[in-house]
Amino acid sequence: MLLKNKNFLLVILSLVLLGLSWPISKFVGFFVLMFVASYIWQKYFYSIFQEKFSSFVYFLLGFFTVFSLLGLVSGVLVVYYTLNSVLIIYPFIITGFLTFVFCHKNLQTKLFFKKENVFQENNYVKILLVIFILLFSLGIFILSQHTSVSALAAPWQTIPFSYLLIFFILSSISGILLYFLRRKEISLLVFIILAFFVHAYLPMSHALPWGGDVWRHMAVEQKMIDGDLELPVLFGGEALSRNVLGISIPEVFLIPNKYSYGHLWATSILLSDTLHLDLMQINKWLVPVLWSLFFPIFLYLLGIVLFDSKKKSLWLVFASTFVFSFQALGAFTLPISFDFILFLFLLFLFISYIKNRDKNLKKLLVLFLPLLLFQYTLFFFLFIFILFFALVLPKLKTRFAKFFLGFSTI
Repeated sequence: MLLKNKNFLLVILSLVLLGLSWPISKFVGFFVLMFVASYIWQKYFYSIFQEKFSSFVYFLLGFFTVFSLLGLVSGVLVVYYTLNSVLIIYPFIITGFLTFVFCHKNLQTKLFFKKENVFQENNYVKILLVIFILLFSLGIFILSQHTSVSALAAPWQTIPFSYLLIFFILSSISGILLYFLRRKEISLLVFIILAFFVHAYLPMSHALPWGGDVWRHMAVEQKMIDGDLELPVLFGGEALSRNVLGISIPEVFLIPNKYSYGHLWATSILLSDTLHLDLMQINKWLVPVLWSLFFPIFLYLLGIVLFDSKKKSLWLVFASTFVFSFQALGAFTLPISFDFILFLFLLFLFISYIKNRDKNLKKLLVLFLPLLLFQYTLFFFLFIFILFFALVLPKLKTRFAKFFLGFSTI
Protein backbone atom coordinates (compact mmCIF):
# COMPACT_ATOMS: atom_id res chain seq x y z
CA MET A 1 0.00 0.00 0.00
CA LEU A 2 1.43 3.34 -1.07
CA LEU A 3 -0.24 5.15 1.83
CA LYS A 4 1.87 3.08 4.25
CA ASN A 5 5.13 3.65 2.38
CA LYS A 6 7.34 6.30 4.01
CA ASN A 7 8.91 7.34 0.70
CA PHE A 8 5.47 8.01 -0.78
CA LEU A 9 4.51 10.07 2.27
CA LEU A 10 7.77 12.04 2.07
CA VAL A 11 7.11 12.88 -1.59
CA ILE A 12 3.60 14.08 -0.68
CA LEU A 13 5.08 16.18 2.13
CA SER A 14 7.63 17.70 -0.25
CA LEU A 15 4.86 18.63 -2.72
CA VAL A 16 2.95 20.35 0.09
CA LEU A 17 6.08 22.32 1.04
CA LEU A 18 6.69 23.27 -2.61
CA GLY A 19 3.11 24.49 -2.90
CA LEU A 20 3.54 26.98 -0.05
CA SER A 21 4.69 30.51 -0.80
CA TRP A 22 7.42 30.62 1.85
CA PRO A 23 10.97 30.55 0.41
CA ILE A 24 12.24 28.16 3.10
CA SER A 25 9.41 25.68 2.50
CA LYS A 26 10.16 25.58 -1.25
CA PHE A 27 13.85 25.14 -0.54
CA VAL A 28 13.29 22.22 1.84
CA GLY A 29 10.57 20.69 -0.36
CA PHE A 30 12.85 20.71 -3.40
CA PHE A 31 15.67 18.85 -1.67
CA VAL A 32 13.34 16.37 0.05
CA LEU A 33 11.69 15.48 -3.25
CA MET A 34 15.01 15.26 -5.10
CA PHE A 35 16.58 13.01 -2.47
CA VAL A 36 13.59 10.70 -1.94
CA ALA A 37 12.68 10.40 -5.63
CA SER A 38 16.35 9.78 -6.51
CA TYR A 39 16.47 7.00 -3.91
CA ILE A 40 13.33 5.43 -5.44
CA TRP A 41 14.83 5.58 -8.95
CA GLN A 42 18.07 4.17 -7.54
CA LYS A 43 16.14 1.01 -6.70
CA TYR A 44 14.64 1.01 -10.21
CA PHE A 45 18.09 1.01 -11.81
CA TYR A 46 19.37 -1.55 -9.31
CA SER A 47 16.56 -3.91 -10.35
CA ILE A 48 17.84 -3.62 -13.94
CA PHE A 49 21.61 -3.84 -13.50
CA GLN A 50 21.86 -5.55 -10.06
CA GLU A 51 25.38 -5.24 -8.58
CA LYS A 52 27.09 -4.22 -11.83
CA PHE A 53 27.67 -0.67 -10.58
CA SER A 54 28.17 0.99 -7.20
CA SER A 55 25.42 2.53 -5.04
CA PHE A 56 26.96 5.96 -5.77
CA VAL A 57 26.45 5.48 -9.53
CA TYR A 58 22.89 4.17 -9.09
CA PHE A 59 21.92 7.13 -6.91
CA LEU A 60 23.32 9.60 -9.45
CA LEU A 61 21.41 7.82 -12.23
CA GLY A 62 18.28 8.27 -10.14
CA PHE A 63 19.09 11.90 -9.40
CA PHE A 64 19.65 12.69 -13.07
CA THR A 65 16.39 10.96 -14.04
CA VAL A 66 14.40 13.08 -11.57
CA PHE A 67 16.23 16.28 -12.51
CA SER A 68 15.71 15.66 -16.23
CA LEU A 69 12.02 14.83 -15.84
CA LEU A 70 11.49 18.04 -13.87
CA GLY A 71 13.26 20.08 -16.54
CA LEU A 72 11.58 18.43 -19.53
CA VAL A 73 8.07 18.57 -18.07
CA SER A 74 8.70 22.23 -17.22
CA GLY A 75 9.95 22.65 -20.77
CA VAL A 76 6.56 21.57 -22.11
CA LEU A 77 4.98 24.45 -20.17
CA VAL A 78 7.62 26.90 -21.40
CA VAL A 79 7.15 25.92 -25.05
CA TYR A 80 3.35 26.00 -25.10
CA TYR A 81 2.67 28.72 -22.51
CA THR A 82 5.00 29.89 -19.73
CA LEU A 83 6.50 28.92 -16.37
CA ASN A 84 6.03 31.12 -13.31
CA SER A 85 5.65 30.82 -9.54
CA VAL A 86 1.99 29.80 -9.93
CA LEU A 87 2.57 26.99 -12.44
CA ILE A 88 5.87 25.72 -11.10
CA ILE A 89 4.29 23.17 -8.74
CA TYR A 90 2.87 21.14 -11.64
CA PRO A 91 6.20 19.75 -12.95
CA PHE A 92 6.92 18.48 -9.42
CA ILE A 93 3.49 16.82 -9.18
CA ILE A 94 3.89 15.17 -12.60
CA THR A 95 7.45 14.02 -11.83
CA GLY A 96 6.32 12.54 -8.50
CA PHE A 97 3.44 10.79 -10.25
CA LEU A 98 5.73 9.34 -12.95
CA THR A 99 8.19 8.19 -10.30
CA PHE A 100 5.58 6.02 -8.59
CA VAL A 101 4.04 4.83 -11.88
CA PHE A 102 7.43 3.48 -12.97
CA CYS A 103 8.93 2.48 -9.63
CA HIS A 104 6.02 1.27 -7.46
CA LYS A 105 7.10 -2.37 -7.91
CA ASN A 106 10.59 -1.55 -6.63
CA LEU A 107 9.63 0.31 -3.44
CA GLN A 108 10.40 -2.74 -1.31
CA THR A 109 13.56 -3.69 -3.22
CA LYS A 110 16.54 -4.24 -0.94
CA LEU A 111 19.86 -2.83 -2.11
CA PHE A 112 22.88 -5.10 -1.70
CA PHE A 113 26.35 -3.82 -2.55
CA LYS A 114 29.78 -5.21 -1.86
CA LYS A 115 31.40 -3.31 0.97
CA GLU A 116 35.01 -2.41 0.23
CA ASN A 117 37.42 -0.55 2.45
CA VAL A 118 38.48 2.68 0.78
CA PHE A 119 41.62 2.77 2.90
CA GLN A 120 43.05 -0.53 1.60
CA GLU A 121 45.15 1.33 -0.96
CA ASN A 122 48.91 1.44 -0.37
CA ASN A 123 50.56 4.45 1.23
CA TYR A 124 51.96 5.84 -2.05
CA VAL A 125 48.46 5.95 -3.54
CA LYS A 126 47.12 7.68 -0.42
CA ILE A 127 49.89 10.29 -0.64
CA LEU A 128 49.06 10.93 -4.31
CA LEU A 129 45.38 11.36 -3.42
CA VAL A 130 46.27 13.93 -0.75
CA ILE A 131 48.56 15.80 -3.17
CA PHE A 132 45.79 15.74 -5.79
CA ILE A 133 43.26 17.30 -3.40
CA LEU A 134 45.74 19.94 -2.19
CA LEU A 135 46.70 20.94 -5.74
CA PHE A 136 43.04 21.05 -6.79
CA SER A 137 42.27 23.37 -3.86
CA LEU A 138 45.27 25.55 -4.73
CA GLY A 139 44.17 25.79 -8.37
CA ILE A 140 40.63 26.79 -7.43
CA PHE A 141 42.03 29.40 -5.04
CA ILE A 142 44.24 30.83 -7.82
CA LEU A 143 41.25 31.06 -10.16
CA SER A 144 39.20 32.81 -7.48
CA GLN A 145 41.93 35.45 -7.13
CA HIS A 146 41.94 36.25 -10.85
CA THR A 147 38.27 36.95 -11.53
CA SER A 148 37.89 39.78 -14.03
CA VAL A 149 35.09 42.31 -14.45
CA SER A 150 36.53 43.56 -17.75
CA ALA A 151 35.42 42.62 -21.26
CA LEU A 152 38.00 40.01 -22.28
CA ALA A 153 38.63 38.58 -25.72
CA ALA A 154 39.65 35.29 -24.08
CA PRO A 155 39.72 34.00 -20.48
CA TRP A 156 43.49 33.43 -20.75
CA GLN A 157 43.98 37.19 -20.48
CA THR A 158 43.28 36.88 -16.75
CA ILE A 159 44.07 33.22 -15.93
CA PRO A 160 47.72 32.80 -14.81
CA PHE A 161 50.13 30.21 -16.21
CA SER A 162 50.21 28.47 -12.82
CA TYR A 163 46.65 27.21 -13.47
CA LEU A 164 47.83 25.36 -16.60
CA LEU A 165 50.80 23.96 -14.70
CA ILE A 166 48.52 22.64 -11.95
CA PHE A 167 46.18 21.16 -14.58
CA PHE A 168 49.12 19.29 -16.13
CA ILE A 169 50.19 17.91 -12.72
CA LEU A 170 46.61 16.94 -11.76
CA SER A 171 46.17 15.15 -15.10
CA SER A 172 49.42 13.24 -14.58
CA ILE A 173 48.45 12.22 -11.04
CA SER A 174 44.98 11.09 -12.15
CA GLY A 175 46.55 8.90 -14.86
CA ILE A 176 48.96 7.35 -12.33
CA LEU A 177 46.10 6.75 -9.87
CA LEU A 178 44.05 5.05 -12.57
CA TYR A 179 46.88 2.59 -13.09
CA PHE A 180 47.51 1.83 -9.40
CA LEU A 181 44.14 2.19 -7.64
CA ARG A 182 42.49 -1.08 -6.65
CA ARG A 183 39.01 0.45 -6.40
CA LYS A 184 38.34 1.85 -9.85
CA GLU A 185 35.35 3.88 -8.58
CA ILE A 186 37.84 6.11 -6.74
CA SER A 187 39.40 6.90 -10.11
CA LEU A 188 35.95 7.92 -11.34
CA LEU A 189 35.64 10.33 -8.40
CA VAL A 190 39.12 11.69 -9.19
CA PHE A 191 38.06 12.32 -12.80
CA ILE A 192 34.91 14.12 -11.63
CA ILE A 193 37.08 16.46 -9.54
CA LEU A 194 39.48 16.92 -12.46
CA ALA A 195 36.54 17.67 -14.78
CA PHE A 196 35.32 20.41 -12.46
CA PHE A 197 38.82 21.89 -12.41
CA VAL A 198 38.86 21.88 -16.23
CA HIS A 199 35.43 23.50 -16.65
CA ALA A 200 35.61 25.99 -13.77
CA TYR A 201 38.14 28.16 -15.59
CA LEU A 202 35.46 30.09 -17.48
CA PRO A 203 32.87 30.87 -14.76
CA MET A 204 35.62 31.60 -12.22
CA SER A 205 37.64 33.89 -14.47
CA HIS A 206 34.65 36.15 -15.22
CA ALA A 207 32.44 37.96 -12.73
CA LEU A 208 29.64 37.94 -15.32
CA PRO A 209 28.53 35.13 -17.67
CA TRP A 210 30.76 34.92 -20.74
CA GLY A 211 29.24 35.03 -24.25
CA GLY A 212 26.30 36.84 -25.83
CA ASP A 213 24.09 33.76 -26.17
CA VAL A 214 24.06 33.24 -22.39
CA TRP A 215 22.74 36.77 -21.86
CA ARG A 216 20.05 36.26 -24.49
CA HIS A 217 18.79 33.15 -22.69
CA MET A 218 18.91 34.95 -19.33
CA ALA A 219 16.75 37.75 -20.74
CA VAL A 220 14.05 35.29 -21.81
CA GLU A 221 14.16 33.50 -18.45
CA GLN A 222 13.84 36.76 -16.53
CA LYS A 223 10.98 37.81 -18.81
CA MET A 224 8.98 34.69 -17.86
CA ILE A 225 9.83 35.03 -14.17
CA ASP A 226 8.45 38.59 -14.33
CA GLY A 227 5.14 37.20 -15.63
CA ASP A 228 5.48 38.07 -19.32
CA LEU A 229 5.01 35.58 -22.15
CA GLU A 230 7.68 34.51 -24.62
CA LEU A 231 5.79 34.24 -27.91
CA PRO A 232 4.49 32.18 -29.60
CA VAL A 233 2.18 30.40 -27.14
CA LEU A 234 -0.62 27.88 -27.53
CA PHE A 235 -3.02 29.28 -24.92
CA GLY A 236 -4.41 32.67 -23.91
CA GLY A 237 -5.12 35.89 -25.74
CA GLU A 238 -1.58 36.05 -27.16
CA ALA A 239 -1.97 32.74 -29.03
CA LEU A 240 -1.82 33.31 -32.79
CA SER A 241 -2.36 31.06 -35.80
CA ARG A 242 -1.15 31.01 -39.39
CA ASN A 243 -2.98 29.84 -42.49
CA VAL A 244 -1.13 26.98 -44.16
CA LEU A 245 -2.80 25.47 -47.25
CA GLY A 246 -6.15 26.65 -45.98
CA ILE A 247 -5.62 25.16 -42.51
CA SER A 248 -5.28 27.34 -39.41
CA ILE A 249 -2.24 26.11 -37.47
CA PRO A 250 -1.04 27.64 -34.16
CA GLU A 251 2.23 29.54 -34.57
CA VAL A 252 3.80 27.60 -31.72
CA PHE A 253 3.89 24.51 -33.97
CA LEU A 254 5.59 26.41 -36.79
CA ILE A 255 8.31 28.39 -34.97
CA PRO A 256 10.85 25.89 -33.58
CA ASN A 257 13.26 27.99 -31.47
CA LYS A 258 11.37 27.48 -28.19
CA TYR A 259 11.59 23.70 -28.59
CA SER A 260 15.40 23.75 -28.64
CA TYR A 261 15.73 26.16 -25.73
CA GLY A 262 12.73 25.17 -23.59
CA HIS A 263 14.56 22.61 -21.44
CA LEU A 264 17.32 25.03 -20.39
CA TRP A 265 14.95 27.96 -19.88
CA ALA A 266 12.59 25.85 -17.78
CA THR A 267 15.36 24.36 -15.62
CA SER A 268 16.86 27.79 -14.90
CA ILE A 269 13.46 29.24 -13.96
CA LEU A 270 12.64 26.22 -11.80
CA LEU A 271 15.93 26.46 -9.86
CA SER A 272 15.61 30.22 -9.48
CA ASP A 273 12.07 30.01 -8.10
CA THR A 274 12.42 27.04 -5.75
CA LEU A 275 15.95 27.66 -4.45
CA HIS A 276 15.89 31.47 -4.76
CA LEU A 277 19.12 31.47 -6.74
CA ASP A 278 20.24 34.38 -8.88
CA LEU A 279 19.70 33.72 -12.60
CA MET A 280 23.16 35.05 -13.35
CA GLN A 281 24.79 32.48 -11.06
CA ILE A 282 22.63 29.70 -12.48
CA ASN A 283 23.70 30.60 -16.01
CA LYS A 284 27.33 30.70 -14.92
CA TRP A 285 27.43 27.41 -13.03
CA LEU A 286 24.61 25.09 -14.14
CA VAL A 287 26.41 23.31 -16.99
CA PRO A 288 29.93 23.37 -15.45
CA VAL A 289 28.58 21.60 -12.35
CA LEU A 290 26.31 19.15 -14.19
CA TRP A 291 28.88 18.39 -16.89
CA SER A 292 31.67 17.82 -14.36
CA LEU A 293 29.53 15.36 -12.43
CA PHE A 294 27.56 13.52 -15.10
CA PHE A 295 29.67 13.61 -18.26
CA PRO A 296 32.42 11.41 -16.72
CA ILE A 297 29.82 9.07 -15.22
CA PHE A 298 27.80 8.59 -18.42
CA LEU A 299 30.97 8.18 -20.50
CA TYR A 300 32.16 5.59 -17.95
CA LEU A 301 28.83 3.72 -18.13
CA LEU A 302 28.87 3.82 -21.94
CA GLY A 303 32.38 2.41 -21.89
CA ILE A 304 31.35 -0.47 -19.62
CA VAL A 305 28.40 -1.33 -21.86
CA LEU A 306 30.57 -1.19 -25.00
CA PHE A 307 33.87 -2.65 -23.75
CA ASP A 308 32.70 -4.65 -20.71
CA SER A 309 35.76 -3.37 -18.87
CA LYS A 310 35.94 -0.81 -16.06
CA LYS A 311 39.58 -0.05 -16.76
CA LYS A 312 39.02 0.69 -20.48
CA SER A 313 36.01 2.81 -19.57
CA LEU A 314 38.06 4.89 -17.16
CA TRP A 315 40.81 5.38 -19.75
CA LEU A 316 38.07 6.67 -22.07
CA VAL A 317 36.98 9.17 -19.41
CA PHE A 318 40.61 10.17 -18.83
CA ALA A 319 41.19 10.75 -22.57
CA SER A 320 38.05 12.91 -22.84
CA THR A 321 39.58 15.39 -20.38
CA PHE A 322 42.00 16.57 -23.09
CA VAL A 323 39.43 17.09 -25.87
CA PHE A 324 39.06 20.86 -26.25
CA SER A 325 35.48 20.63 -27.56
CA PHE A 326 34.44 18.90 -24.34
CA GLN A 327 36.43 21.37 -22.23
CA ALA A 328 34.64 24.30 -23.86
CA LEU A 329 31.15 22.77 -23.97
CA GLY A 330 31.32 21.94 -20.29
CA ALA A 331 32.20 25.52 -19.37
CA PHE A 332 29.23 27.27 -21.05
CA THR A 333 25.60 27.11 -19.94
CA LEU A 334 24.06 26.75 -23.39
CA PRO A 335 21.26 24.48 -24.66
CA ILE A 336 23.62 22.34 -26.76
CA SER A 337 25.96 21.58 -23.84
CA PHE A 338 23.13 21.22 -21.33
CA ASP A 339 21.23 18.71 -23.46
CA PHE A 340 24.29 16.78 -24.61
CA ILE A 341 24.48 15.33 -21.09
CA LEU A 342 20.89 14.09 -21.43
CA PHE A 343 21.74 12.62 -24.84
CA LEU A 344 24.63 10.62 -23.34
CA PHE A 345 22.35 9.34 -20.57
CA LEU A 346 19.73 8.11 -23.05
CA LEU A 347 22.41 6.65 -25.31
CA PHE A 348 23.66 4.59 -22.36
CA LEU A 349 20.11 3.38 -21.63
CA PHE A 350 19.48 2.53 -25.29
CA ILE A 351 22.71 0.55 -25.80
CA SER A 352 22.02 -1.28 -22.52
CA TYR A 353 18.55 -2.12 -23.85
CA ILE A 354 20.00 -3.39 -27.16
CA LYS A 355 22.28 -5.74 -25.23
CA ASN A 356 19.84 -6.94 -22.56
CA ARG A 357 16.33 -6.24 -23.92
CA ASP A 358 15.16 -5.29 -20.43
CA LYS A 359 11.49 -4.23 -20.35
CA ASN A 360 12.09 -1.57 -17.70
CA LEU A 361 14.71 0.10 -19.90
CA LYS A 362 12.28 0.03 -22.81
CA LYS A 363 9.58 1.72 -20.71
CA LEU A 364 12.00 4.43 -19.59
CA LEU A 365 13.11 5.11 -23.17
CA VAL A 366 9.48 5.32 -24.30
CA LEU A 367 8.86 7.88 -21.54
CA PHE A 368 11.80 10.08 -22.53
CA LEU A 369 11.46 9.87 -26.32
CA PRO A 370 8.50 12.29 -26.75
CA LEU A 371 9.99 14.62 -24.11
CA LEU A 372 13.11 14.97 -26.28
CA LEU A 373 11.05 17.28 -28.49
CA PHE A 374 11.41 19.91 -25.78
CA GLN A 375 15.21 19.99 -25.65
CA TYR A 376 17.92 20.71 -28.23
CA THR A 377 16.36 19.56 -31.51
CA LEU A 378 19.61 18.21 -32.96
CA PHE A 379 19.78 15.52 -30.28
CA PHE A 380 16.14 14.53 -30.86
CA PHE A 381 16.81 13.84 -34.54
CA LEU A 382 20.15 12.20 -33.78
CA PHE A 383 18.49 9.87 -31.28
CA ILE A 384 15.73 9.04 -33.80
CA PHE A 385 18.41 8.17 -36.39
CA ILE A 386 20.16 5.91 -33.88
CA LEU A 387 16.89 4.15 -33.04
CA PHE A 388 16.09 3.74 -36.72
CA PHE A 389 19.56 2.46 -37.56
CA ALA A 390 19.71 0.00 -34.64
CA LEU A 391 16.15 -1.35 -34.70
CA VAL A 392 15.04 -1.17 -38.35
CA LEU A 393 18.23 -1.88 -40.31
CA PRO A 394 18.81 -5.41 -38.92
CA LYS A 395 15.27 -6.41 -39.94
CA LEU A 396 15.71 -5.50 -43.62
CA LYS A 397 16.41 -8.54 -45.75
CA THR A 398 17.85 -7.14 -49.00
CA ARG A 399 21.39 -5.81 -49.20
CA PHE A 400 20.24 -2.86 -51.30
CA ALA A 401 17.68 -1.82 -48.68
CA LYS A 402 20.29 -2.06 -45.92
CA PHE A 403 22.82 -0.07 -47.95
CA PHE A 404 20.28 2.61 -48.84
CA LEU A 405 19.05 2.97 -45.26
CA GLY A 406 22.58 2.99 -43.86
CA PHE A 407 23.73 5.61 -46.39
CA SER A 408 20.67 7.78 -45.69
CA THR A 409 21.24 7.57 -41.94
CA ILE A 410 24.91 8.59 -42.26
